[in-house]
Amino acid sequence: MNKLTLQFGALTIAAALTFAFTSCSSSSDDPMAQQPIEEPTNPVPQTIQITVGAGIENGASTRSTVETTGEGTSTTRTLKFTNGDKLYVTGTVEEGKILAGFLEIDNTSFSVGTSATFTGTYTSTNGSEFSNATGLHVYQYDTDSKKYLTVSHTFGTTDPLGECTYVSALLVHDGTIDNLEIDPGLSYAQLMPMYTNFLVTTGDNLVNELMTKRLYVSGPYSDSKFSLAAAETKYCSPIFNCNISGLAASTTYQVEHIFGTENWTTSVGEVKTDGSGKATFAYYISNMKDDTEYSHAIRFKPSSGDWYKIDLRDKKFTNKVYNVTRTLTTDNTDPDTPGRPTFTGITAPQPNAKGGYIFNNEATFTLSGTSIGYYFRFKKAAIITLNGFSATYNAFNSGLWGFFDCDDDLTLALEGNNAITCKNKDQCIYVFGQMYLTGSIGAKLTVTCKSYTSKGIQADRGLSKPKVSVSEPTNNGDGTYSWTYTVHE
Repeated sequence: MNKLTLQFGALTIAAALTFAFTSCSSSSDDPMAQQPIEEPTNPVPQTIQITVGAGIENGASTRSTVETTGEGTSTTRTLKFTNGDKLYVTGTVEEGKILAGFLEIDNTSFSVGTSATFTGTYTSTNGSEFSNATGLHVYQYDTDSKKYLTVSHTFGTTDPLGECTYVSALLVHDGTIDNLEIDPGLSYAQLMPMYTNFLVTTGDNLVNELMTKRLYVSGPYSDSKFSLAAAETKYCSPIFNCNISGLAASTTYQVEHIFGTENWTTSVGEVKTDGSGKATFAYYISNMKDDTEYSHAIRFKPSSGDWYKIDLRDKKFTNKVYNVTRTLTTDNTDPDTPGRPTFTGITAPQPNAKGGYIFNNEATFTLSGTSIGYYFRFKKAAIITLNGFSATYNAFNSGLWGFFDCDDDLTLALEGNNAITCKNKDQCIYVFGQMYLTGSIGAKLTVTCKSYTSKGIQADRGLSKPKVSVSEPTNNGDGTYSWTYTVHE
């Protein structure tokens, strides 16, 4: 059997994906959300042609090999640029202003290899929304429209990237721009990108397909060149090449990778089994600590019915491709298979494939019962009653700040005893507007998370709880802390 080798280089700063998932702990960490756009009286129009080099770094120290059993030799795979590739570039112009946009590969001088030239144009504009069109602009978060909009900016040289700080680029593989997710409505994300998932299910060679369509390859800018790699120094992005039988036939499953004593959970994408219950797919985990032993498992979550889990046991993964071939039985039924929360006041909605209940409009309803693995995202104001409700949401690198994630004001009314646990989050509830906590006398809410200072709730515009007291923190001895909020007279 052949062994397979990947070649990548070391990255000297954290990859953009890791940055996009970093949680802020207070409103002072988010200057864009507070600052209005300021325009000069007579902005000077400016257009600058940009040409930069980019290289996919290689080296023996970062070479990785497919681990298989049996006889065979190693085959080296080197990721190379393709005609049609793009770079998505971001940089900080000054506090609150972001340079962002796309550069295209220079087809006139392109030849397949690990280095290439990319070109594009910076244009000074005002008031336009973010788009995937080629070119770079300066953006600032507009508190009225609650989106990043272009602002007029004049650079002092013909090297806009050189005038910025924290400049990085993501390789946008040819034909994959629609897989890229950039949300101009999230002020804290600062126009950082992410792929919609890290998994492929089609193609003659799934590992090749993953490397050329989904693999997150990024790096910093120096001396007019980007140095790109799949993981930063001392970290790795292992690839898992999976052939799984024994699942339900013709069924869609959300695949999660679970690792570590904290059960860090990363949702990697969806697979659909064939008529015999077989799923064939490949995925990767971005920026895992290199050569560090963790317990690992792969979870399969259907829209209804039992979850399944494959225990990979304690392993030290590194930049390698790992073959996983299993046939599942009832012994693989996941004991964490959840019962969904009970809704009162509305018809129970269907969660998305990642376990998210997403509300685009204002919402008012009651939650009771038990929720395990699901989360709530409110894009407008919400009034939620918790009545004997218990929730556990321990996803790792989900892009959310807690079990409740609200872009507007959130009111929680408590009835009876309630609990929310988010052991891998800095808080259980993150509200970008104002948070109101109220309820019946004696009602309680116990929140458990990993930050000692958050008290389980982060509200950018303040927490209003005039008739609610909060207990001193309880150290749970596992890296988490708990607080109990109690409604009094």
